[in-house]
Amino acid sequence: MIAEKINKLVQHPGDKKTLPTLVQRQSINARLGKSGFSDQDSGGTGIASPLTVISKEVVDIEVFDDFNVWSVIEKHTVKMTTKDAQGREVVIIDPTVEAEQ
Repeated sequence: MIAEKINKLVQHPGDKKTLPTLVQRQSINARLGKSGFSDQDSGGTGIASPLTVISKEVVDIEVFDDFNVWSVIEKHTVKMTTKDAQGREVVIIDPTVEAEQ
């Protein structure tokens, strides 16, 4: 009687089903890729690494603790102008710092 109750609680493994065997497809022969893309005449296709910093705009922001007992002056970069490897100018702006000014 106890064994029957335990058997009802325990999940016995069901019938094991086997997956169907699949026929392997033929592979594509190895070859070099070809593209008509020219990075010289592209306007906005991305940023080429590495970036070289040209200028930075830094502001001082006073940050207070939770109880307004002490404060610290932190320097935050608001705007940074850089050039990428292709010579294109890249401007990085931190909108959160600008909003706090």
